[in-house]
Amino acid sequence: MKLLILEILCLSLLSGCASAKEAECYNTSKALITDLYNKFPINGDEVIENKNIKTLSNFFDKNLTNLLIKDQECSARNNGVCNIDFNILIHSQDTPNKYKILQDTDNLVTVKVEYHQYSEFINFVINKESSCKKIGNIKYDDGSDLIKMLRK
Repeated sequence: MKLLILEILCLSLLSGCASAKEAECYNTSKALITDLYNKFPINGDEVIENKNIKTLSNFFDKNLTNLLIKDQECSARNNGVCNIDFNILIHSQDTPNKYKILQDTDNLVTVKVEYHQYSEFINFVINKESSCKKIGNIKYDDGSDLIKMLRK
């Protein structure tokens, strides 16, 4: 009997671990962007735009995920760069000094990215997909946005 209880306990723990590795679901816009910058720091060691579809779909809605995957495929075919030649979280190839979330609402998060000589404001447009917050677009200070760049 004790063995059966122990087996059931172990199985329930294992199934909990398996479900914990499923796609993440963010309930708030701020939690989504905070975790994104924590997992993909601004130092550029790891960039989100080169990740697989599973990782991308944790943070981006279906449309933006598909566009990022298409850009990866285009880059692979062309042995280099396609539409994106910068870190999409900082809108640059250079490493900034720091970043700060300035404001967060249900459908928009503004991040200030600071460099030595200037700052850039990046707006993350947040959508709800199922019951999870996802990034639907990223708008940059110069008026450009990620979806327009990826659709070229």
